[in-house]
Amino acid sequence: MKKIFILIVGILMFSVINAETIYEIQYTEDASGDSPFKNEIVTVTGIVTAIGYNFSNDNFFISEDEGGEWNGIYIYGAGIEPNLGDEVEITGRVVEYQGITEITIISIANIISSDNPLPEATIISTNELATEEKYESVLVQIQNITVTEGTNDDGEWYVNDGSGECQIDDNIFSATIIANSEIESITGIVDEHMSEFALIPRDENDIFGYEEPEDSYDLIADIQNNFNDYDGDEVTVCGVVTIGDNLLYPGQTKFYIQDESGHGIQVYNSQPLSTIYVRGDKIEVTGTIERYNDDVEITYPTITLISQNESLPFAHNLAGNEDETWNGTWSKAVGTITDVWDSEYGFYKIEVDTNGGIIDLMFWNSAVAPDSISHFMIGDLVCGKGVITFYEGAPQLSCGYAEDVTYDDGISYSYGEISELIPNQPTEITFNYSLEYESVILHWKTISFQNFSVLEMEKDSTFYFTNVPAQDEGTTVEFYIVATDTSNIEHTFPEGYPNESAFSFTFNITSHAAALNMPAKVFNPFLGETFPIDFGSENGDKAILRIYNAEGKLKTTLKNEIISNSNGIVHLDWNGRDKNYELLPIGLYICYLEVIDVNTGAKKTAKAPIVIGTQLK
Repeated sequence: MKKIFILIVGILMFSVINAETIYEIQYTEDASGDSPFKNEIVTVTGIVTAIGYNFSNDNFFISEDEGGEWNGIYIYGAGIEPNLGDEVEITGRVVEYQGITEITIISIANIISSDNPLPEATIISTNELATEEKYESVLVQIQNITVTEGTNDDGEWYVNDGSGECQIDDNIFSATIIANSEIESITGIVDEHMSEFALIPRDENDIFGYEEPEDSYDLIADIQNNFNDYDGDEVTVCGVVTIGDNLLYPGQTKFYIQDESGHGIQVYNSQPLSTIYVRGDKIEVTGTIERYNDDVEITYPTITLISQNESLPFAHNLAGNEDETWNGTWSKAVGTITDVWDSEYGFYKIEVDTNGGIIDLMFWNSAVAPDSISHFMIGDLVCGKGVITFYEGAPQLSCGYAEDVTYDDGISYSYGEISELIPNQPTEITFNYSLEYESVILHWKTISFQNFSVLEMEKDSTFYFTNVPAQDEGTTVEFYIVATDTSNIEHTFPEGYPNESAFSFTFNITSHAAALNMPAKVFNPFLGETFPIDFGSENGDKAILRIYNAEGKLKTTLKNEIISNSNGIVHLDWNGRDKNYELLPIGLYICYLEVIDVNTGAKKTAKAPIVIGTQLK
């Protein structure tokens, strides 16, 4: 006989049904899959089989001791953070949310005991997992499977044991899995969302016997280093576009891609292709290997677009003694400008002394308007990026965009110096100008704050200086300077500010850290506004950036990639849409960053609020 409890919550009174088992709550013959206890308040006990669902430790799954069909259930927002094997007692309401049965609005949550054995995972087929309601929230295992689709931008991948395909999701543990791989077994919890079932591994140990397929792509480094072996052969490569088409040579197809081997190559066709590929496109290219002058090329290309807005590869540090095997590789040159040359032959050249030699940064007028980079002057310390090309046997950088040359990582700017950027230590900024000023004020902020703070710069014999407070790794600082002369006239630097961007510098990320920076402001995607997000970690870490609503429900995964930027920072502009490209309603959202050390599996996280403002009518 069921016992009846009376709970008083505020001034409301509810009857509590003490369900005998999880099986009672879950078992149903209703086609909807809804629990017969839907909207009732129940008390139930079970063994914790998975924790950290949707990356919150008070979201977890419990099971009866024996496990099996109908014997698992999801606990949402319990207010406790149990460990695997804990026996817990939960009192709360049974709710159906987008297909999954869960106990929520918790009034009682206790850990009764710990270190209990977990139930044995129930062995099922991939078809059963994809179709059977009775395995929802149950600990199961699928065996002898082939990966039919590798990890996508939403962290999902798909497998098949021959009975039918099922989805693997990353709501607890993220993994980068390659299509056509073979896996002995995957263990995890069966999740349901909008009537679709997926398996959720809990950690790397749940994926057993993973064997990647032999690489089906030719590596660009192999092609460049062994041209004679590839000359005239058809190859297939996969890489990210570093300089897009229709820039360096309009009227022809000529652009550059780079793959995981760390080398790049030119893609060429004498006639324009029907699609113009742009920087950040990840593409598969099949074509013939040929050489033209110094360039090894993939000619007569057939191209498949795989994804867009990918991060650029890590830039090779150009030493100046590279041989032709480096042709087409994304690289950088850091040094002081020794000459600039606006040529009558259709290019603008910036010569940079890297202390190891003079490197030419070549900006073709078809790609970059000279006016957009003419503010760089002799003596400026800059960082130029581009692909390596050769002129009379010497390597140079062909740059495709005005953004490919910047003041060197914030170490120098036009009107003074910035001290070495050391995280968690103050940064000195100097201002050196020929006029006499009554006052010089530095306005600074990080991307996380909307308003600028002010610092009065002190005067030394030949310059003004001040210290920006210590900042964490990954933080970007923006600043501008207002100097008031003896006639009480204000001068602003940069001189075009605010129409011109403020100066900025970023603290590199050199350790395993979750850096998440965004402005504290409301944005309105209904008017086409986007929201800037800077995130990152140590180069080589995997970063997953998600957006949740205020209830903790995943709305979209913005990024799922390996950090490959030299400073560890990735920038994106979110358009306020979910993974189905639908505009999200007004309200509070949580931006959640998870970074994973791919060598050790160590994780770090960061989160910050985003507010979508009122839709105008």
